[in-house]
Amino acid sequence: MKNIIILTHGEFSKGITQSCRMIIGEAAIPLALSIQPDSSADMVNSMLENALCHYPKDETIVLLTDIPGGSTTRSALSMLNTHTNLIIVSGLNLGLLLEIAVLESTGDLMEDRSLIEEIIADSRTTIQIVGDSTISSSDYSTGSDSLAFADSDEL
Repeated sequence: MKNIIILTHGEFSKGITQSCRMIIGEAAIPLALSIQPDSSADMVNSMLENALCHYPKDETIVLLTDIPGGSTTRSALSMLNTHTNLIIVSGLNLGLLLEIAVLESTGDLMEDRSLIEEIIADSRTTIQIVGDSTISSSDYSTGSDSLAFADSDEL
């Protein structure tokens, strides 16, 4: 998906965008927006409006926020009245961002939304406690190289 905006508290958006670039390259670089403690709702809404206006109105835009119910998400929701091509996803993490970034847009908002809903469902299953003594290490080797990375010299 090429039309991605990330809106987070502090510099989280910039850090996660840098991590995304490190993993998938320059293919789909999200626009990183940050709010600060002194950012008013009007300032954030204006920043979002300016960002959204840079994207074609006939293409899907995905707006990712960090905290459901937080000020970033509330500002994002205020954009739905004027931007009908917008899909808002809250609860940002790197795995979710990567999946959305490599997603090919179908050109249809409802189809894109359905694909993103599948990504969100899959993303929920990746949140887990690892290294638990009650679970054998073989339980973590289900198609992921994360255990191999944790044992490598790269740490």
